[in-house]
Amino acid sequence: MPQEKLTKILVNIIKIGVLIILFLPLVISANFFFPFVVLRNFLFRTIAEIIFVLYLILAVYNPAYRPKFKNKIVLAVIIFFIVLFLACLFGADFKNSIWGNYERMNGLFHSLHLVLYFFVLVNVFKNKKDWQDFFTFSIFTSLLMSFICLAQYFQVPFLMKSSGGDRLTGTLGNATYLAAYYIFHLFLIYYFFAKEKLFSLKFFIYSVLTFDLILIINEIYLRLSVKSPGIITQVFQYSKLFIPFLILQIFIFSFFFFKSRQKLLLKIFLASLFIFEFFIFFGAQTRGAVLGLLAGILFYIFFVVYSGQKKQKIFASSFLILIIVFSLFIYSNKDSKWLGEKAPVLLRLTTISPKSITGESRLLTWEASWKGWLERPLLGYGLENYNVVFNKYFPAAIFRDQGSQIWFDKAHNIIFDIGATSGFIGLFSYLAIFIFAFFYLKKVYRKNKDFNESVLFGSLLIAYFGQNFFVFDTLNTEILFYLILGFIVFQSESNNAPIDISEQEKLKKEANFDFLTPAILLILFLFSFYNFNYKPLKGNYYLAKALLLKTIKEQKGESAYDEEVINNFKKALTYSKNTFGRFETRQQLTNYTMDLSRDESIDQNKLKELIEFAVNEMEKSVKESPLNVREHLYLATLYDAAAKFNFDYLNKSINVLTKAIPLSPTRPQLYFERGQAKIFQGKFEEAISDFKKGADLSPTVVESHWNLAAAYILSGQEDKAEEEFKKAEELGFNFQTVQNYQRLIQVYINKGDYAKMAELYKKMIELEPNVASHYAKLAWVYMQMGEKEKAKEATEKAVEIDPSLRAQADLFLEELKKK
Repeated sequence: MPQEKLTKILVNIIKIGVLIILFLPLVISANFFFPFVVLRNFLFRTIAEIIFVLYLILAVYNPAYRPKFKNKIVLAVIIFFIVLFLACLFGADFKNSIWGNYERMNGLFHSLHLVLYFFVLVNVFKNKKDWQDFFTFSIFTSLLMSFICLAQYFQVPFLMKSSGGDRLTGTLGNATYLAAYYIFHLFLIYYFFAKEKLFSLKFFIYSVLTFDLILIINEIYLRLSVKSPGIITQVFQYSKLFIPFLILQIFIFSFFFFKSRQKLLLKIFLASLFIFEFFIFFGAQTRGAVLGLLAGILFYIFFVVYSGQKKQKIFASSFLILIIVFSLFIYSNKDSKWLGEKAPVLLRLTTISPKSITGESRLLTWEASWKGWLERPLLGYGLENYNVVFNKYFPAAIFRDQGSQIWFDKAHNIIFDIGATSGFIGLFSYLAIFIFAFFYLKKVYRKNKDFNESVLFGSLLIAYFGQNFFVFDTLNTEILFYLILGFIVFQSESNNAPIDISEQEKLKKEANFDFLTPAILLILFLFSFYNFNYKPLKGNYYLAKALLLKTIKEQKGESAYDEEVINNFKKALTYSKNTFGRFETRQQLTNYTMDLSRDESIDQNKLKELIEFAVNEMEKSVKESPLNVREHLYLATLYDAAAKFNFDYLNKSINVLTKAIPLSPTRPQLYFERGQAKIFQGKFEEAISDFKKGADLSPTVVESHWNLAAAYILSGQEDKAEEEFKKAEELGFNFQTVQNYQRLIQVYINKGDYAKMAELYKKMIELEPNVASHYAKLAWVYMQMGEKEKAKEATEKAVEIDPSLRAQADLFLEELKKK
């Protein structure tokens, strides 16, 4: 085969692979645990490996595509990866650094694939048309995302609901991720608006028409196979969704029939698209992204004001004044009701404060990050080991109640995140990527004096970096970030002209295709795909299947215990062995086991077998990840549950928590859990000591005082318990609820104080006088107290409320007579 033909085939296949990667933000699947993350990332890794293998074949047979390593951005990206590798190698947990977990799908393995993807971009695509196609297709993808978000905004029932409540999330599952995704596309749309000739209109039209064809095929298939309407029919039923869809189709066909007005139509279309996507961006209600976008816009404006022509300066100055006036107007109306109703994200911007719950939480998290960073200043703790830092310097003040977010695996700030996990060397190498990007953009500007080919992309990088100051990267933005970097590399090359294959005589010769190189690369790819992509993905699938079966049984009102559920957990663990996902699988197995341990209807022998299996698996987690406090806590809760079968497990619980406390000495939960184990052992004074430590670390948390009060009750110190209950009440705790009375009754059950139990059941009856079960339980308490008449009266009252209890009541009364 001539090299010319082989090159063309390989380049086109690689280009298709890149286009698929740009489409991945729309890919989700409910068949996997973390449906918004897992399948998308595994597909990215697989495609990145495929296009890299194809690139290596291309480079072997066509020297023009071999890397030259001259560009400083390329070198910076490679050096950054090398630093990450060293940080992981000398970090806290090398294996964890490599693989990460299902929830984030980060780690060194992920970073490697980003580098492979970037490496292919900068070494294969030497024609500006390719980059225009990539940008255009990514905008097409964002348009589809926008329709999904619009359906979420209008709460259209047949499409996926937003997982962020009132905040739009699209197919990304998180409003923050969605806003970051749109930052890129707002800049790209503006880029094409300013330079509409570069927009790949024909490619965009064919993309839309292909999508239309897919919708039509879907409609026909569903009507013929299952006799149900497809998406098109359902879209027609909702005018708020149908009208924008119809407008898109009108634009597409107008481009065909009004070619003489195509430039004007394209300007109108891109302006409309910008407004549409800006609306979706605001619908995500993400303050950090808004601030980042604003920073990027201001950079662009200032540059135009400083270096632009007279008309450009006037326009930019006017726009800057408009931003200032609008900001002052919003701030002056921050207490207005209409602002919260019409523009909640703007209201949230006016409430940014270090004293707010979110602000204080972020500052405390960054403070913990800084402490850990200083402990390992050069290379940090390694990727995916931020939790080690956070646990060691856990800011107890962020624990406000049972719903508080107390487990952080990211610093929610790109500076502290990189600093804590890869040190100053990692941070400097990361910043070097931006520095060299700006260096080359400056050269591009000096060369052509075009703001939109240089300053605009610098503004985009500032907006991206600015929003990352409040969050962290995900695949959805990383693929776009490296795409932009690749484009800057392309622009910075001295020879941007496409490779003219026809002028290279040597490419007309037959390629010396020996099949050995492709065969070796294919074997390596298959090995990597099976072991590092297929197996963990399959494990994730079985984990999701286990959780789904559990949920189905619970919804049917059946016992969640099921051999099929357990077998799926076991399959998940088998497939995730030696890669990643096993820690999350074991945690979910523990949650499942703990739920079953409270169900007395389950065969206790089977439950014992399950608990022992779960204990064995969690012991592996603690052994494999000894610095992860959360694994210790999971294991301790399992030991406590297993104590009903073997009292020795309580000592194991105490031991594992005692080892965990030095890893996170300011985390109250560890003291609470150890105190609970000591209560089970009857060591009340030692338990009180632990609960006191936990309460001292979290004095504003109601649960802290409740735990300590319960320990005081069990040790017979009622007066001290009353003091703790008063502290809880001062914090807003309301004891006068059935739920809280039931919690307190459980404490007195453990103590065997029937008089107090009777008193509390009476208070429950005052709140809910028509609940038969309250009287039935009170009757049982009276029986234990020897108060037969009162027990009989309570029983008859229960039957009066619920006659269906007659048979059970008669049996109870017969037993009462024997007392």
